[in-house]
Amino acid sequence: MVRRWEKVNVDGGPMPLRHNHSCNILDDTVTRDDLCIFGGVCDGKTYNDLHFLGTCVAPPPRECHSVVFVGRKLYVFGGFDKDNKELDDLYVLDADASSLEWNQLSATGTPPSTLHTRACKAWGNNIIVVGDVDTSNMSHSDVRMLGGTMSQSYAVELYFDPALENQVLKAWNVLARRQISTQLIEIESRPHLTLFWSDFVDVAKLENVLRLIGSKQEPLPLSFSSIGSLPNDNNVLFLGHTPSVSLLQFQSQLCDAMRKEGVEIGEEYRLDKWIPHCLVAQEVPKARMAEAFTLLRDLKLPVSGYAMEISLVEYQPVRELFSLTLGTHYLSEA
Repeated sequence: MVRRWEKVNVDGGPMPLRHNHSCNILDDTVTRDDLCIFGGVCDGKTYNDLHFLGTCVAPPPRECHSVVFVGRKLYVFGGFDKDNKELDDLYVLDADASSLEWNQLSATGTPPSTLHTRACKAWGNNIIVVGDVDTSNMSHSDVRMLGGTMSQSYAVELYFDPALENQVLKAWNVLARRQISTQLIEIESRPHLTLFWSDFVDVAKLENVLRLIGSKQEPLPLSFSSIGSLPNDNNVLFLGHTPSVSLLQFQSQLCDAMRKEGVEIGEEYRLDKWIPHCLVAQEVPKARMAEAFTLLRDLKLPVSGYAMEISLVEYQPVRELFSLTLGTHYLSEA
């Protein structure tokens, strides 16, 4: 193998000349390799600045583009390059990622024309583009929505005490070892019971609701006594919760508090429709459903414990936005 030196072109502002500096590659706690350069000296001046040389590719230079935040993600769409060529590409920068990195996204459907003087706003997890002026200076009143690409959804979940959580993890691991279902482990989810799910939430409002409701609620007793499936929903398997007055009352209080804040409750989470459960498998091959049921019977149901935390979680990837130990109000008074 022949090794050859090549000059690397980099973007960004130039780093002042220096020598006797340090240069290291960040370890694998980040999602890509970055060079980290600190300090050094040049012409008698000693530096204490820090520079990063990353491997990601930034969006091409542009003007008259649209920029909008959806949650903690920054989206850049369209504009014109230095030659006045129209651009219709879409890039995203996740402000909460372990390393800031641009990613180019693809979208289906007919995109808005590459125009300017448009209004571009976030609505839930969607981008709404209203009106524009084209290259012939013609005004438009089109309204277009970009959804799906911003794949985040939000869930309110109850997390379990360690003993109950370990019982559920045991089921996840058994199914994963048999290569029946590995998705819940791969997305780094936690065993949970979902109280609410939506694509359209005001995170700050919902956090306030959870603080109010969760701080006044003591840990909830839970008992999962059955195995169920949702064959029309990605072949899901779950542990069914034995109905309890305390859990139903808590769900009712939560929904009432969310409605007062203008949060719309999906039909499947209304009390007359809600099926409290804990997921144990997703996307199970139909040919292996019977095998999965047999393995889950070895759990020796019921498995019981307590819901100890209430959390607001973003999907996907899974990211916990807020978590509160149930009964914080009571604990503080004890």
